[in-house]
Amino acid sequence: MRTPVEIDALLAAPKRILGAPQWNEMGPKAALSAALADEDGALIGGVSLRLNVLTHLPSPSGNAIFLLDRAPVQRLSFRPDHSHVNPARYPIPAELKRLKLPADASRIYRWDDDRLWPRPDKIGVGRSLRPEPATVEDAFALFLKICGIAGRVEPPPHRPKLEF
Repeated sequence: MRTPVEIDALLAAPKRILGAPQWNEMGPKAALSAALADEDGALIGGVSLRLNVLTHLPSPSGNAIFLLDRAPVQRLSFRPDHSHVNPARYPIPAELKRLKLPADASRIYRWDDDRLWPRPDKIGVGRSLRPEPATVEDAFALFLKICGIAGRVEPPPHRPKLEF
């Protein structure tokens, strides 16, 4: 894992999606993985973007993850199906300690809030995402902006399950 200073510099640097990544459908889910390049178009080693969507819902939910050396650095969860409670005992901003984020409310897990989290394999400190993005595409576009990634990805497939 890289140092916090190196991660700060990486997040601050301009980045762009390399190539034209495609969605991979797996039953009711779809995933997209993308390598990232610097502003000169050179591949940034160990850095990637991962998008996941539940495609069968009337309004798809999903998440976006900025990965560094296969570990999550930042994540956005759009309309998750579960709640989340922030930890209380780690050195995180006081307003975030024990904060309960309800299911179906989008949230962002920012590096700035998680930089002192003791587990490099997991992101633990979330905050509400306000205003709430209208669509999963809007959520993904916002995440790219937060991470300093230029460009866009194709909208995910949407295959709502019909119920009678």
